[in-house]
Amino acid sequence: MRALVVAAGLLALAGCRPAPIAPASQPGPPVVPPPPPCTVRLGYLEPHGVYYLLDYLALDTLDPRPPVARPVVPDIAGWVAYSANSHRMAYLGRDDQVHLADLATGLRWVVGRADNPADPVFALSPDGAKVALIEKGNVRVWLANNPTGSHLAAAKCPKPPASLAWSPDSKLVAMSTMAAVRDETNDGGIWLLQEGLSQPKRLVAPGPRGEGCSRDLMWSPDGKWLAWARGYGDGWTGDLARADGSDLRRDAIGAGPREWLPDSRGLIVDIHVEAGAFRAGLYSLRMSKVIPFVSGVIRGHCLSPDGSSVLVFPLGDAKGADMLDLGSGMGTPWGPKAVIEGAAWLADGRVPKDEYRFPWRIACAVRDPRTHDLRLWFVNRAASRTKETTLPLDPEFGPRSLRWIDLP
Repeated sequence: MRALVVAAGLLALAGCRPAPIAPASQPGPPVVPPPPPCTVRLGYLEPHGVYYLLDYLALDTLDPRPPVARPVVPDIAGWVAYSANSHRMAYLGRDDQVHLADLATGLRWVVGRADNPADPVFALSPDGAKVALIEKGNVRVWLANNPTGSHLAAAKCPKPPASLAWSPDSKLVAMSTMAAVRDETNDGGIWLLQEGLSQPKRLVAPGPRGEGCSRDLMWSPDGKWLAWARGYGDGWTGDLARADGSDLRRDAIGAGPREWLPDSRGLIVDIHVEAGAFRAGLYSLRMSKVIPFVSGVIRGHCLSPDGSSVLVFPLGDAKGADMLDLGSGMGTPWGPKAVIEGAAWLADGRVPKDEYRFPWRIACAVRDPRTHDLRLWFVNRAASRTKETTLPLDPEFGPRSLRWIDLP
């Protein structure tokens, strides 16, 4: 009996004893969530003629590794042109032939040999399916309708073309021309080639003799207007007309067009300062006048995707840029303390919203302050943060090759 009482007491004591407390866990390193899916890449041309694509996520500020781009297209000599969705690219190869590359699939085609490799005349249609080029004095359209492509019938040019431009619906080719071969002092007018490659018809009569030929032809995004430069040497002016040739406005757009606004309400234009030097301005279709920007002589510009702002890059050794609001006309200094020679502006909503890890919206071609080579840098919208890279750009065609591309 006594043994049973002692055992019961021990069991009671054991039942009243508190449970052991587990030791506190030590804090570990912070968990960084993986970046969300993103298909945006930056295309650019490096000095040895290789075209690269750089994944936007490689610019993650939390990743200490330098960004690595992958080569896509080799042996590019320059003159890069993109389709509307940027998936296809036409370019002059180092073999002096015009090529077409599909950046989404890796397919590449040889389109043909341009008449003048030093200044080739070719244009890629907005849908990326056709390339128009001048070959042996004719306008020829090449069609990417199968793995090897095909050549459509050529149309004889009534005047030597200086530039070609596809309409936004990829059905018409407009041509700016000179009066005779290598005669840049006299204009040949603006001509239009129908999709069926019939004989081109004249859209706009030649400008006054001795005032230069027409060049740099540009359609408005809505397809209702054509703008072009006219001149030679250091003397240039700019003309504008409706797509049917009516409402011709001679000498209306400064020294010629730079880029149409996305909504076609106007365009960025050059304005003469002195021989060979230009500033920039905005031509308003509604006001029928050029409004000069508050900036000096410029090297280039970069228009925001929504058309509300524009960056202008000063000529010479001036550092940074001016950010101009096209609504108010006000400008503020912008950018890193380095010479910027070109840029590409990424549209909002196409990248992760984490502004700390992914603030980069503008890719810049920057003259390296130490080596003076052209490098690829990235800057946020407010220019408060800069990510410098050592990725090199082609000194001539690198700035104009910059393009943000959303590949599947």
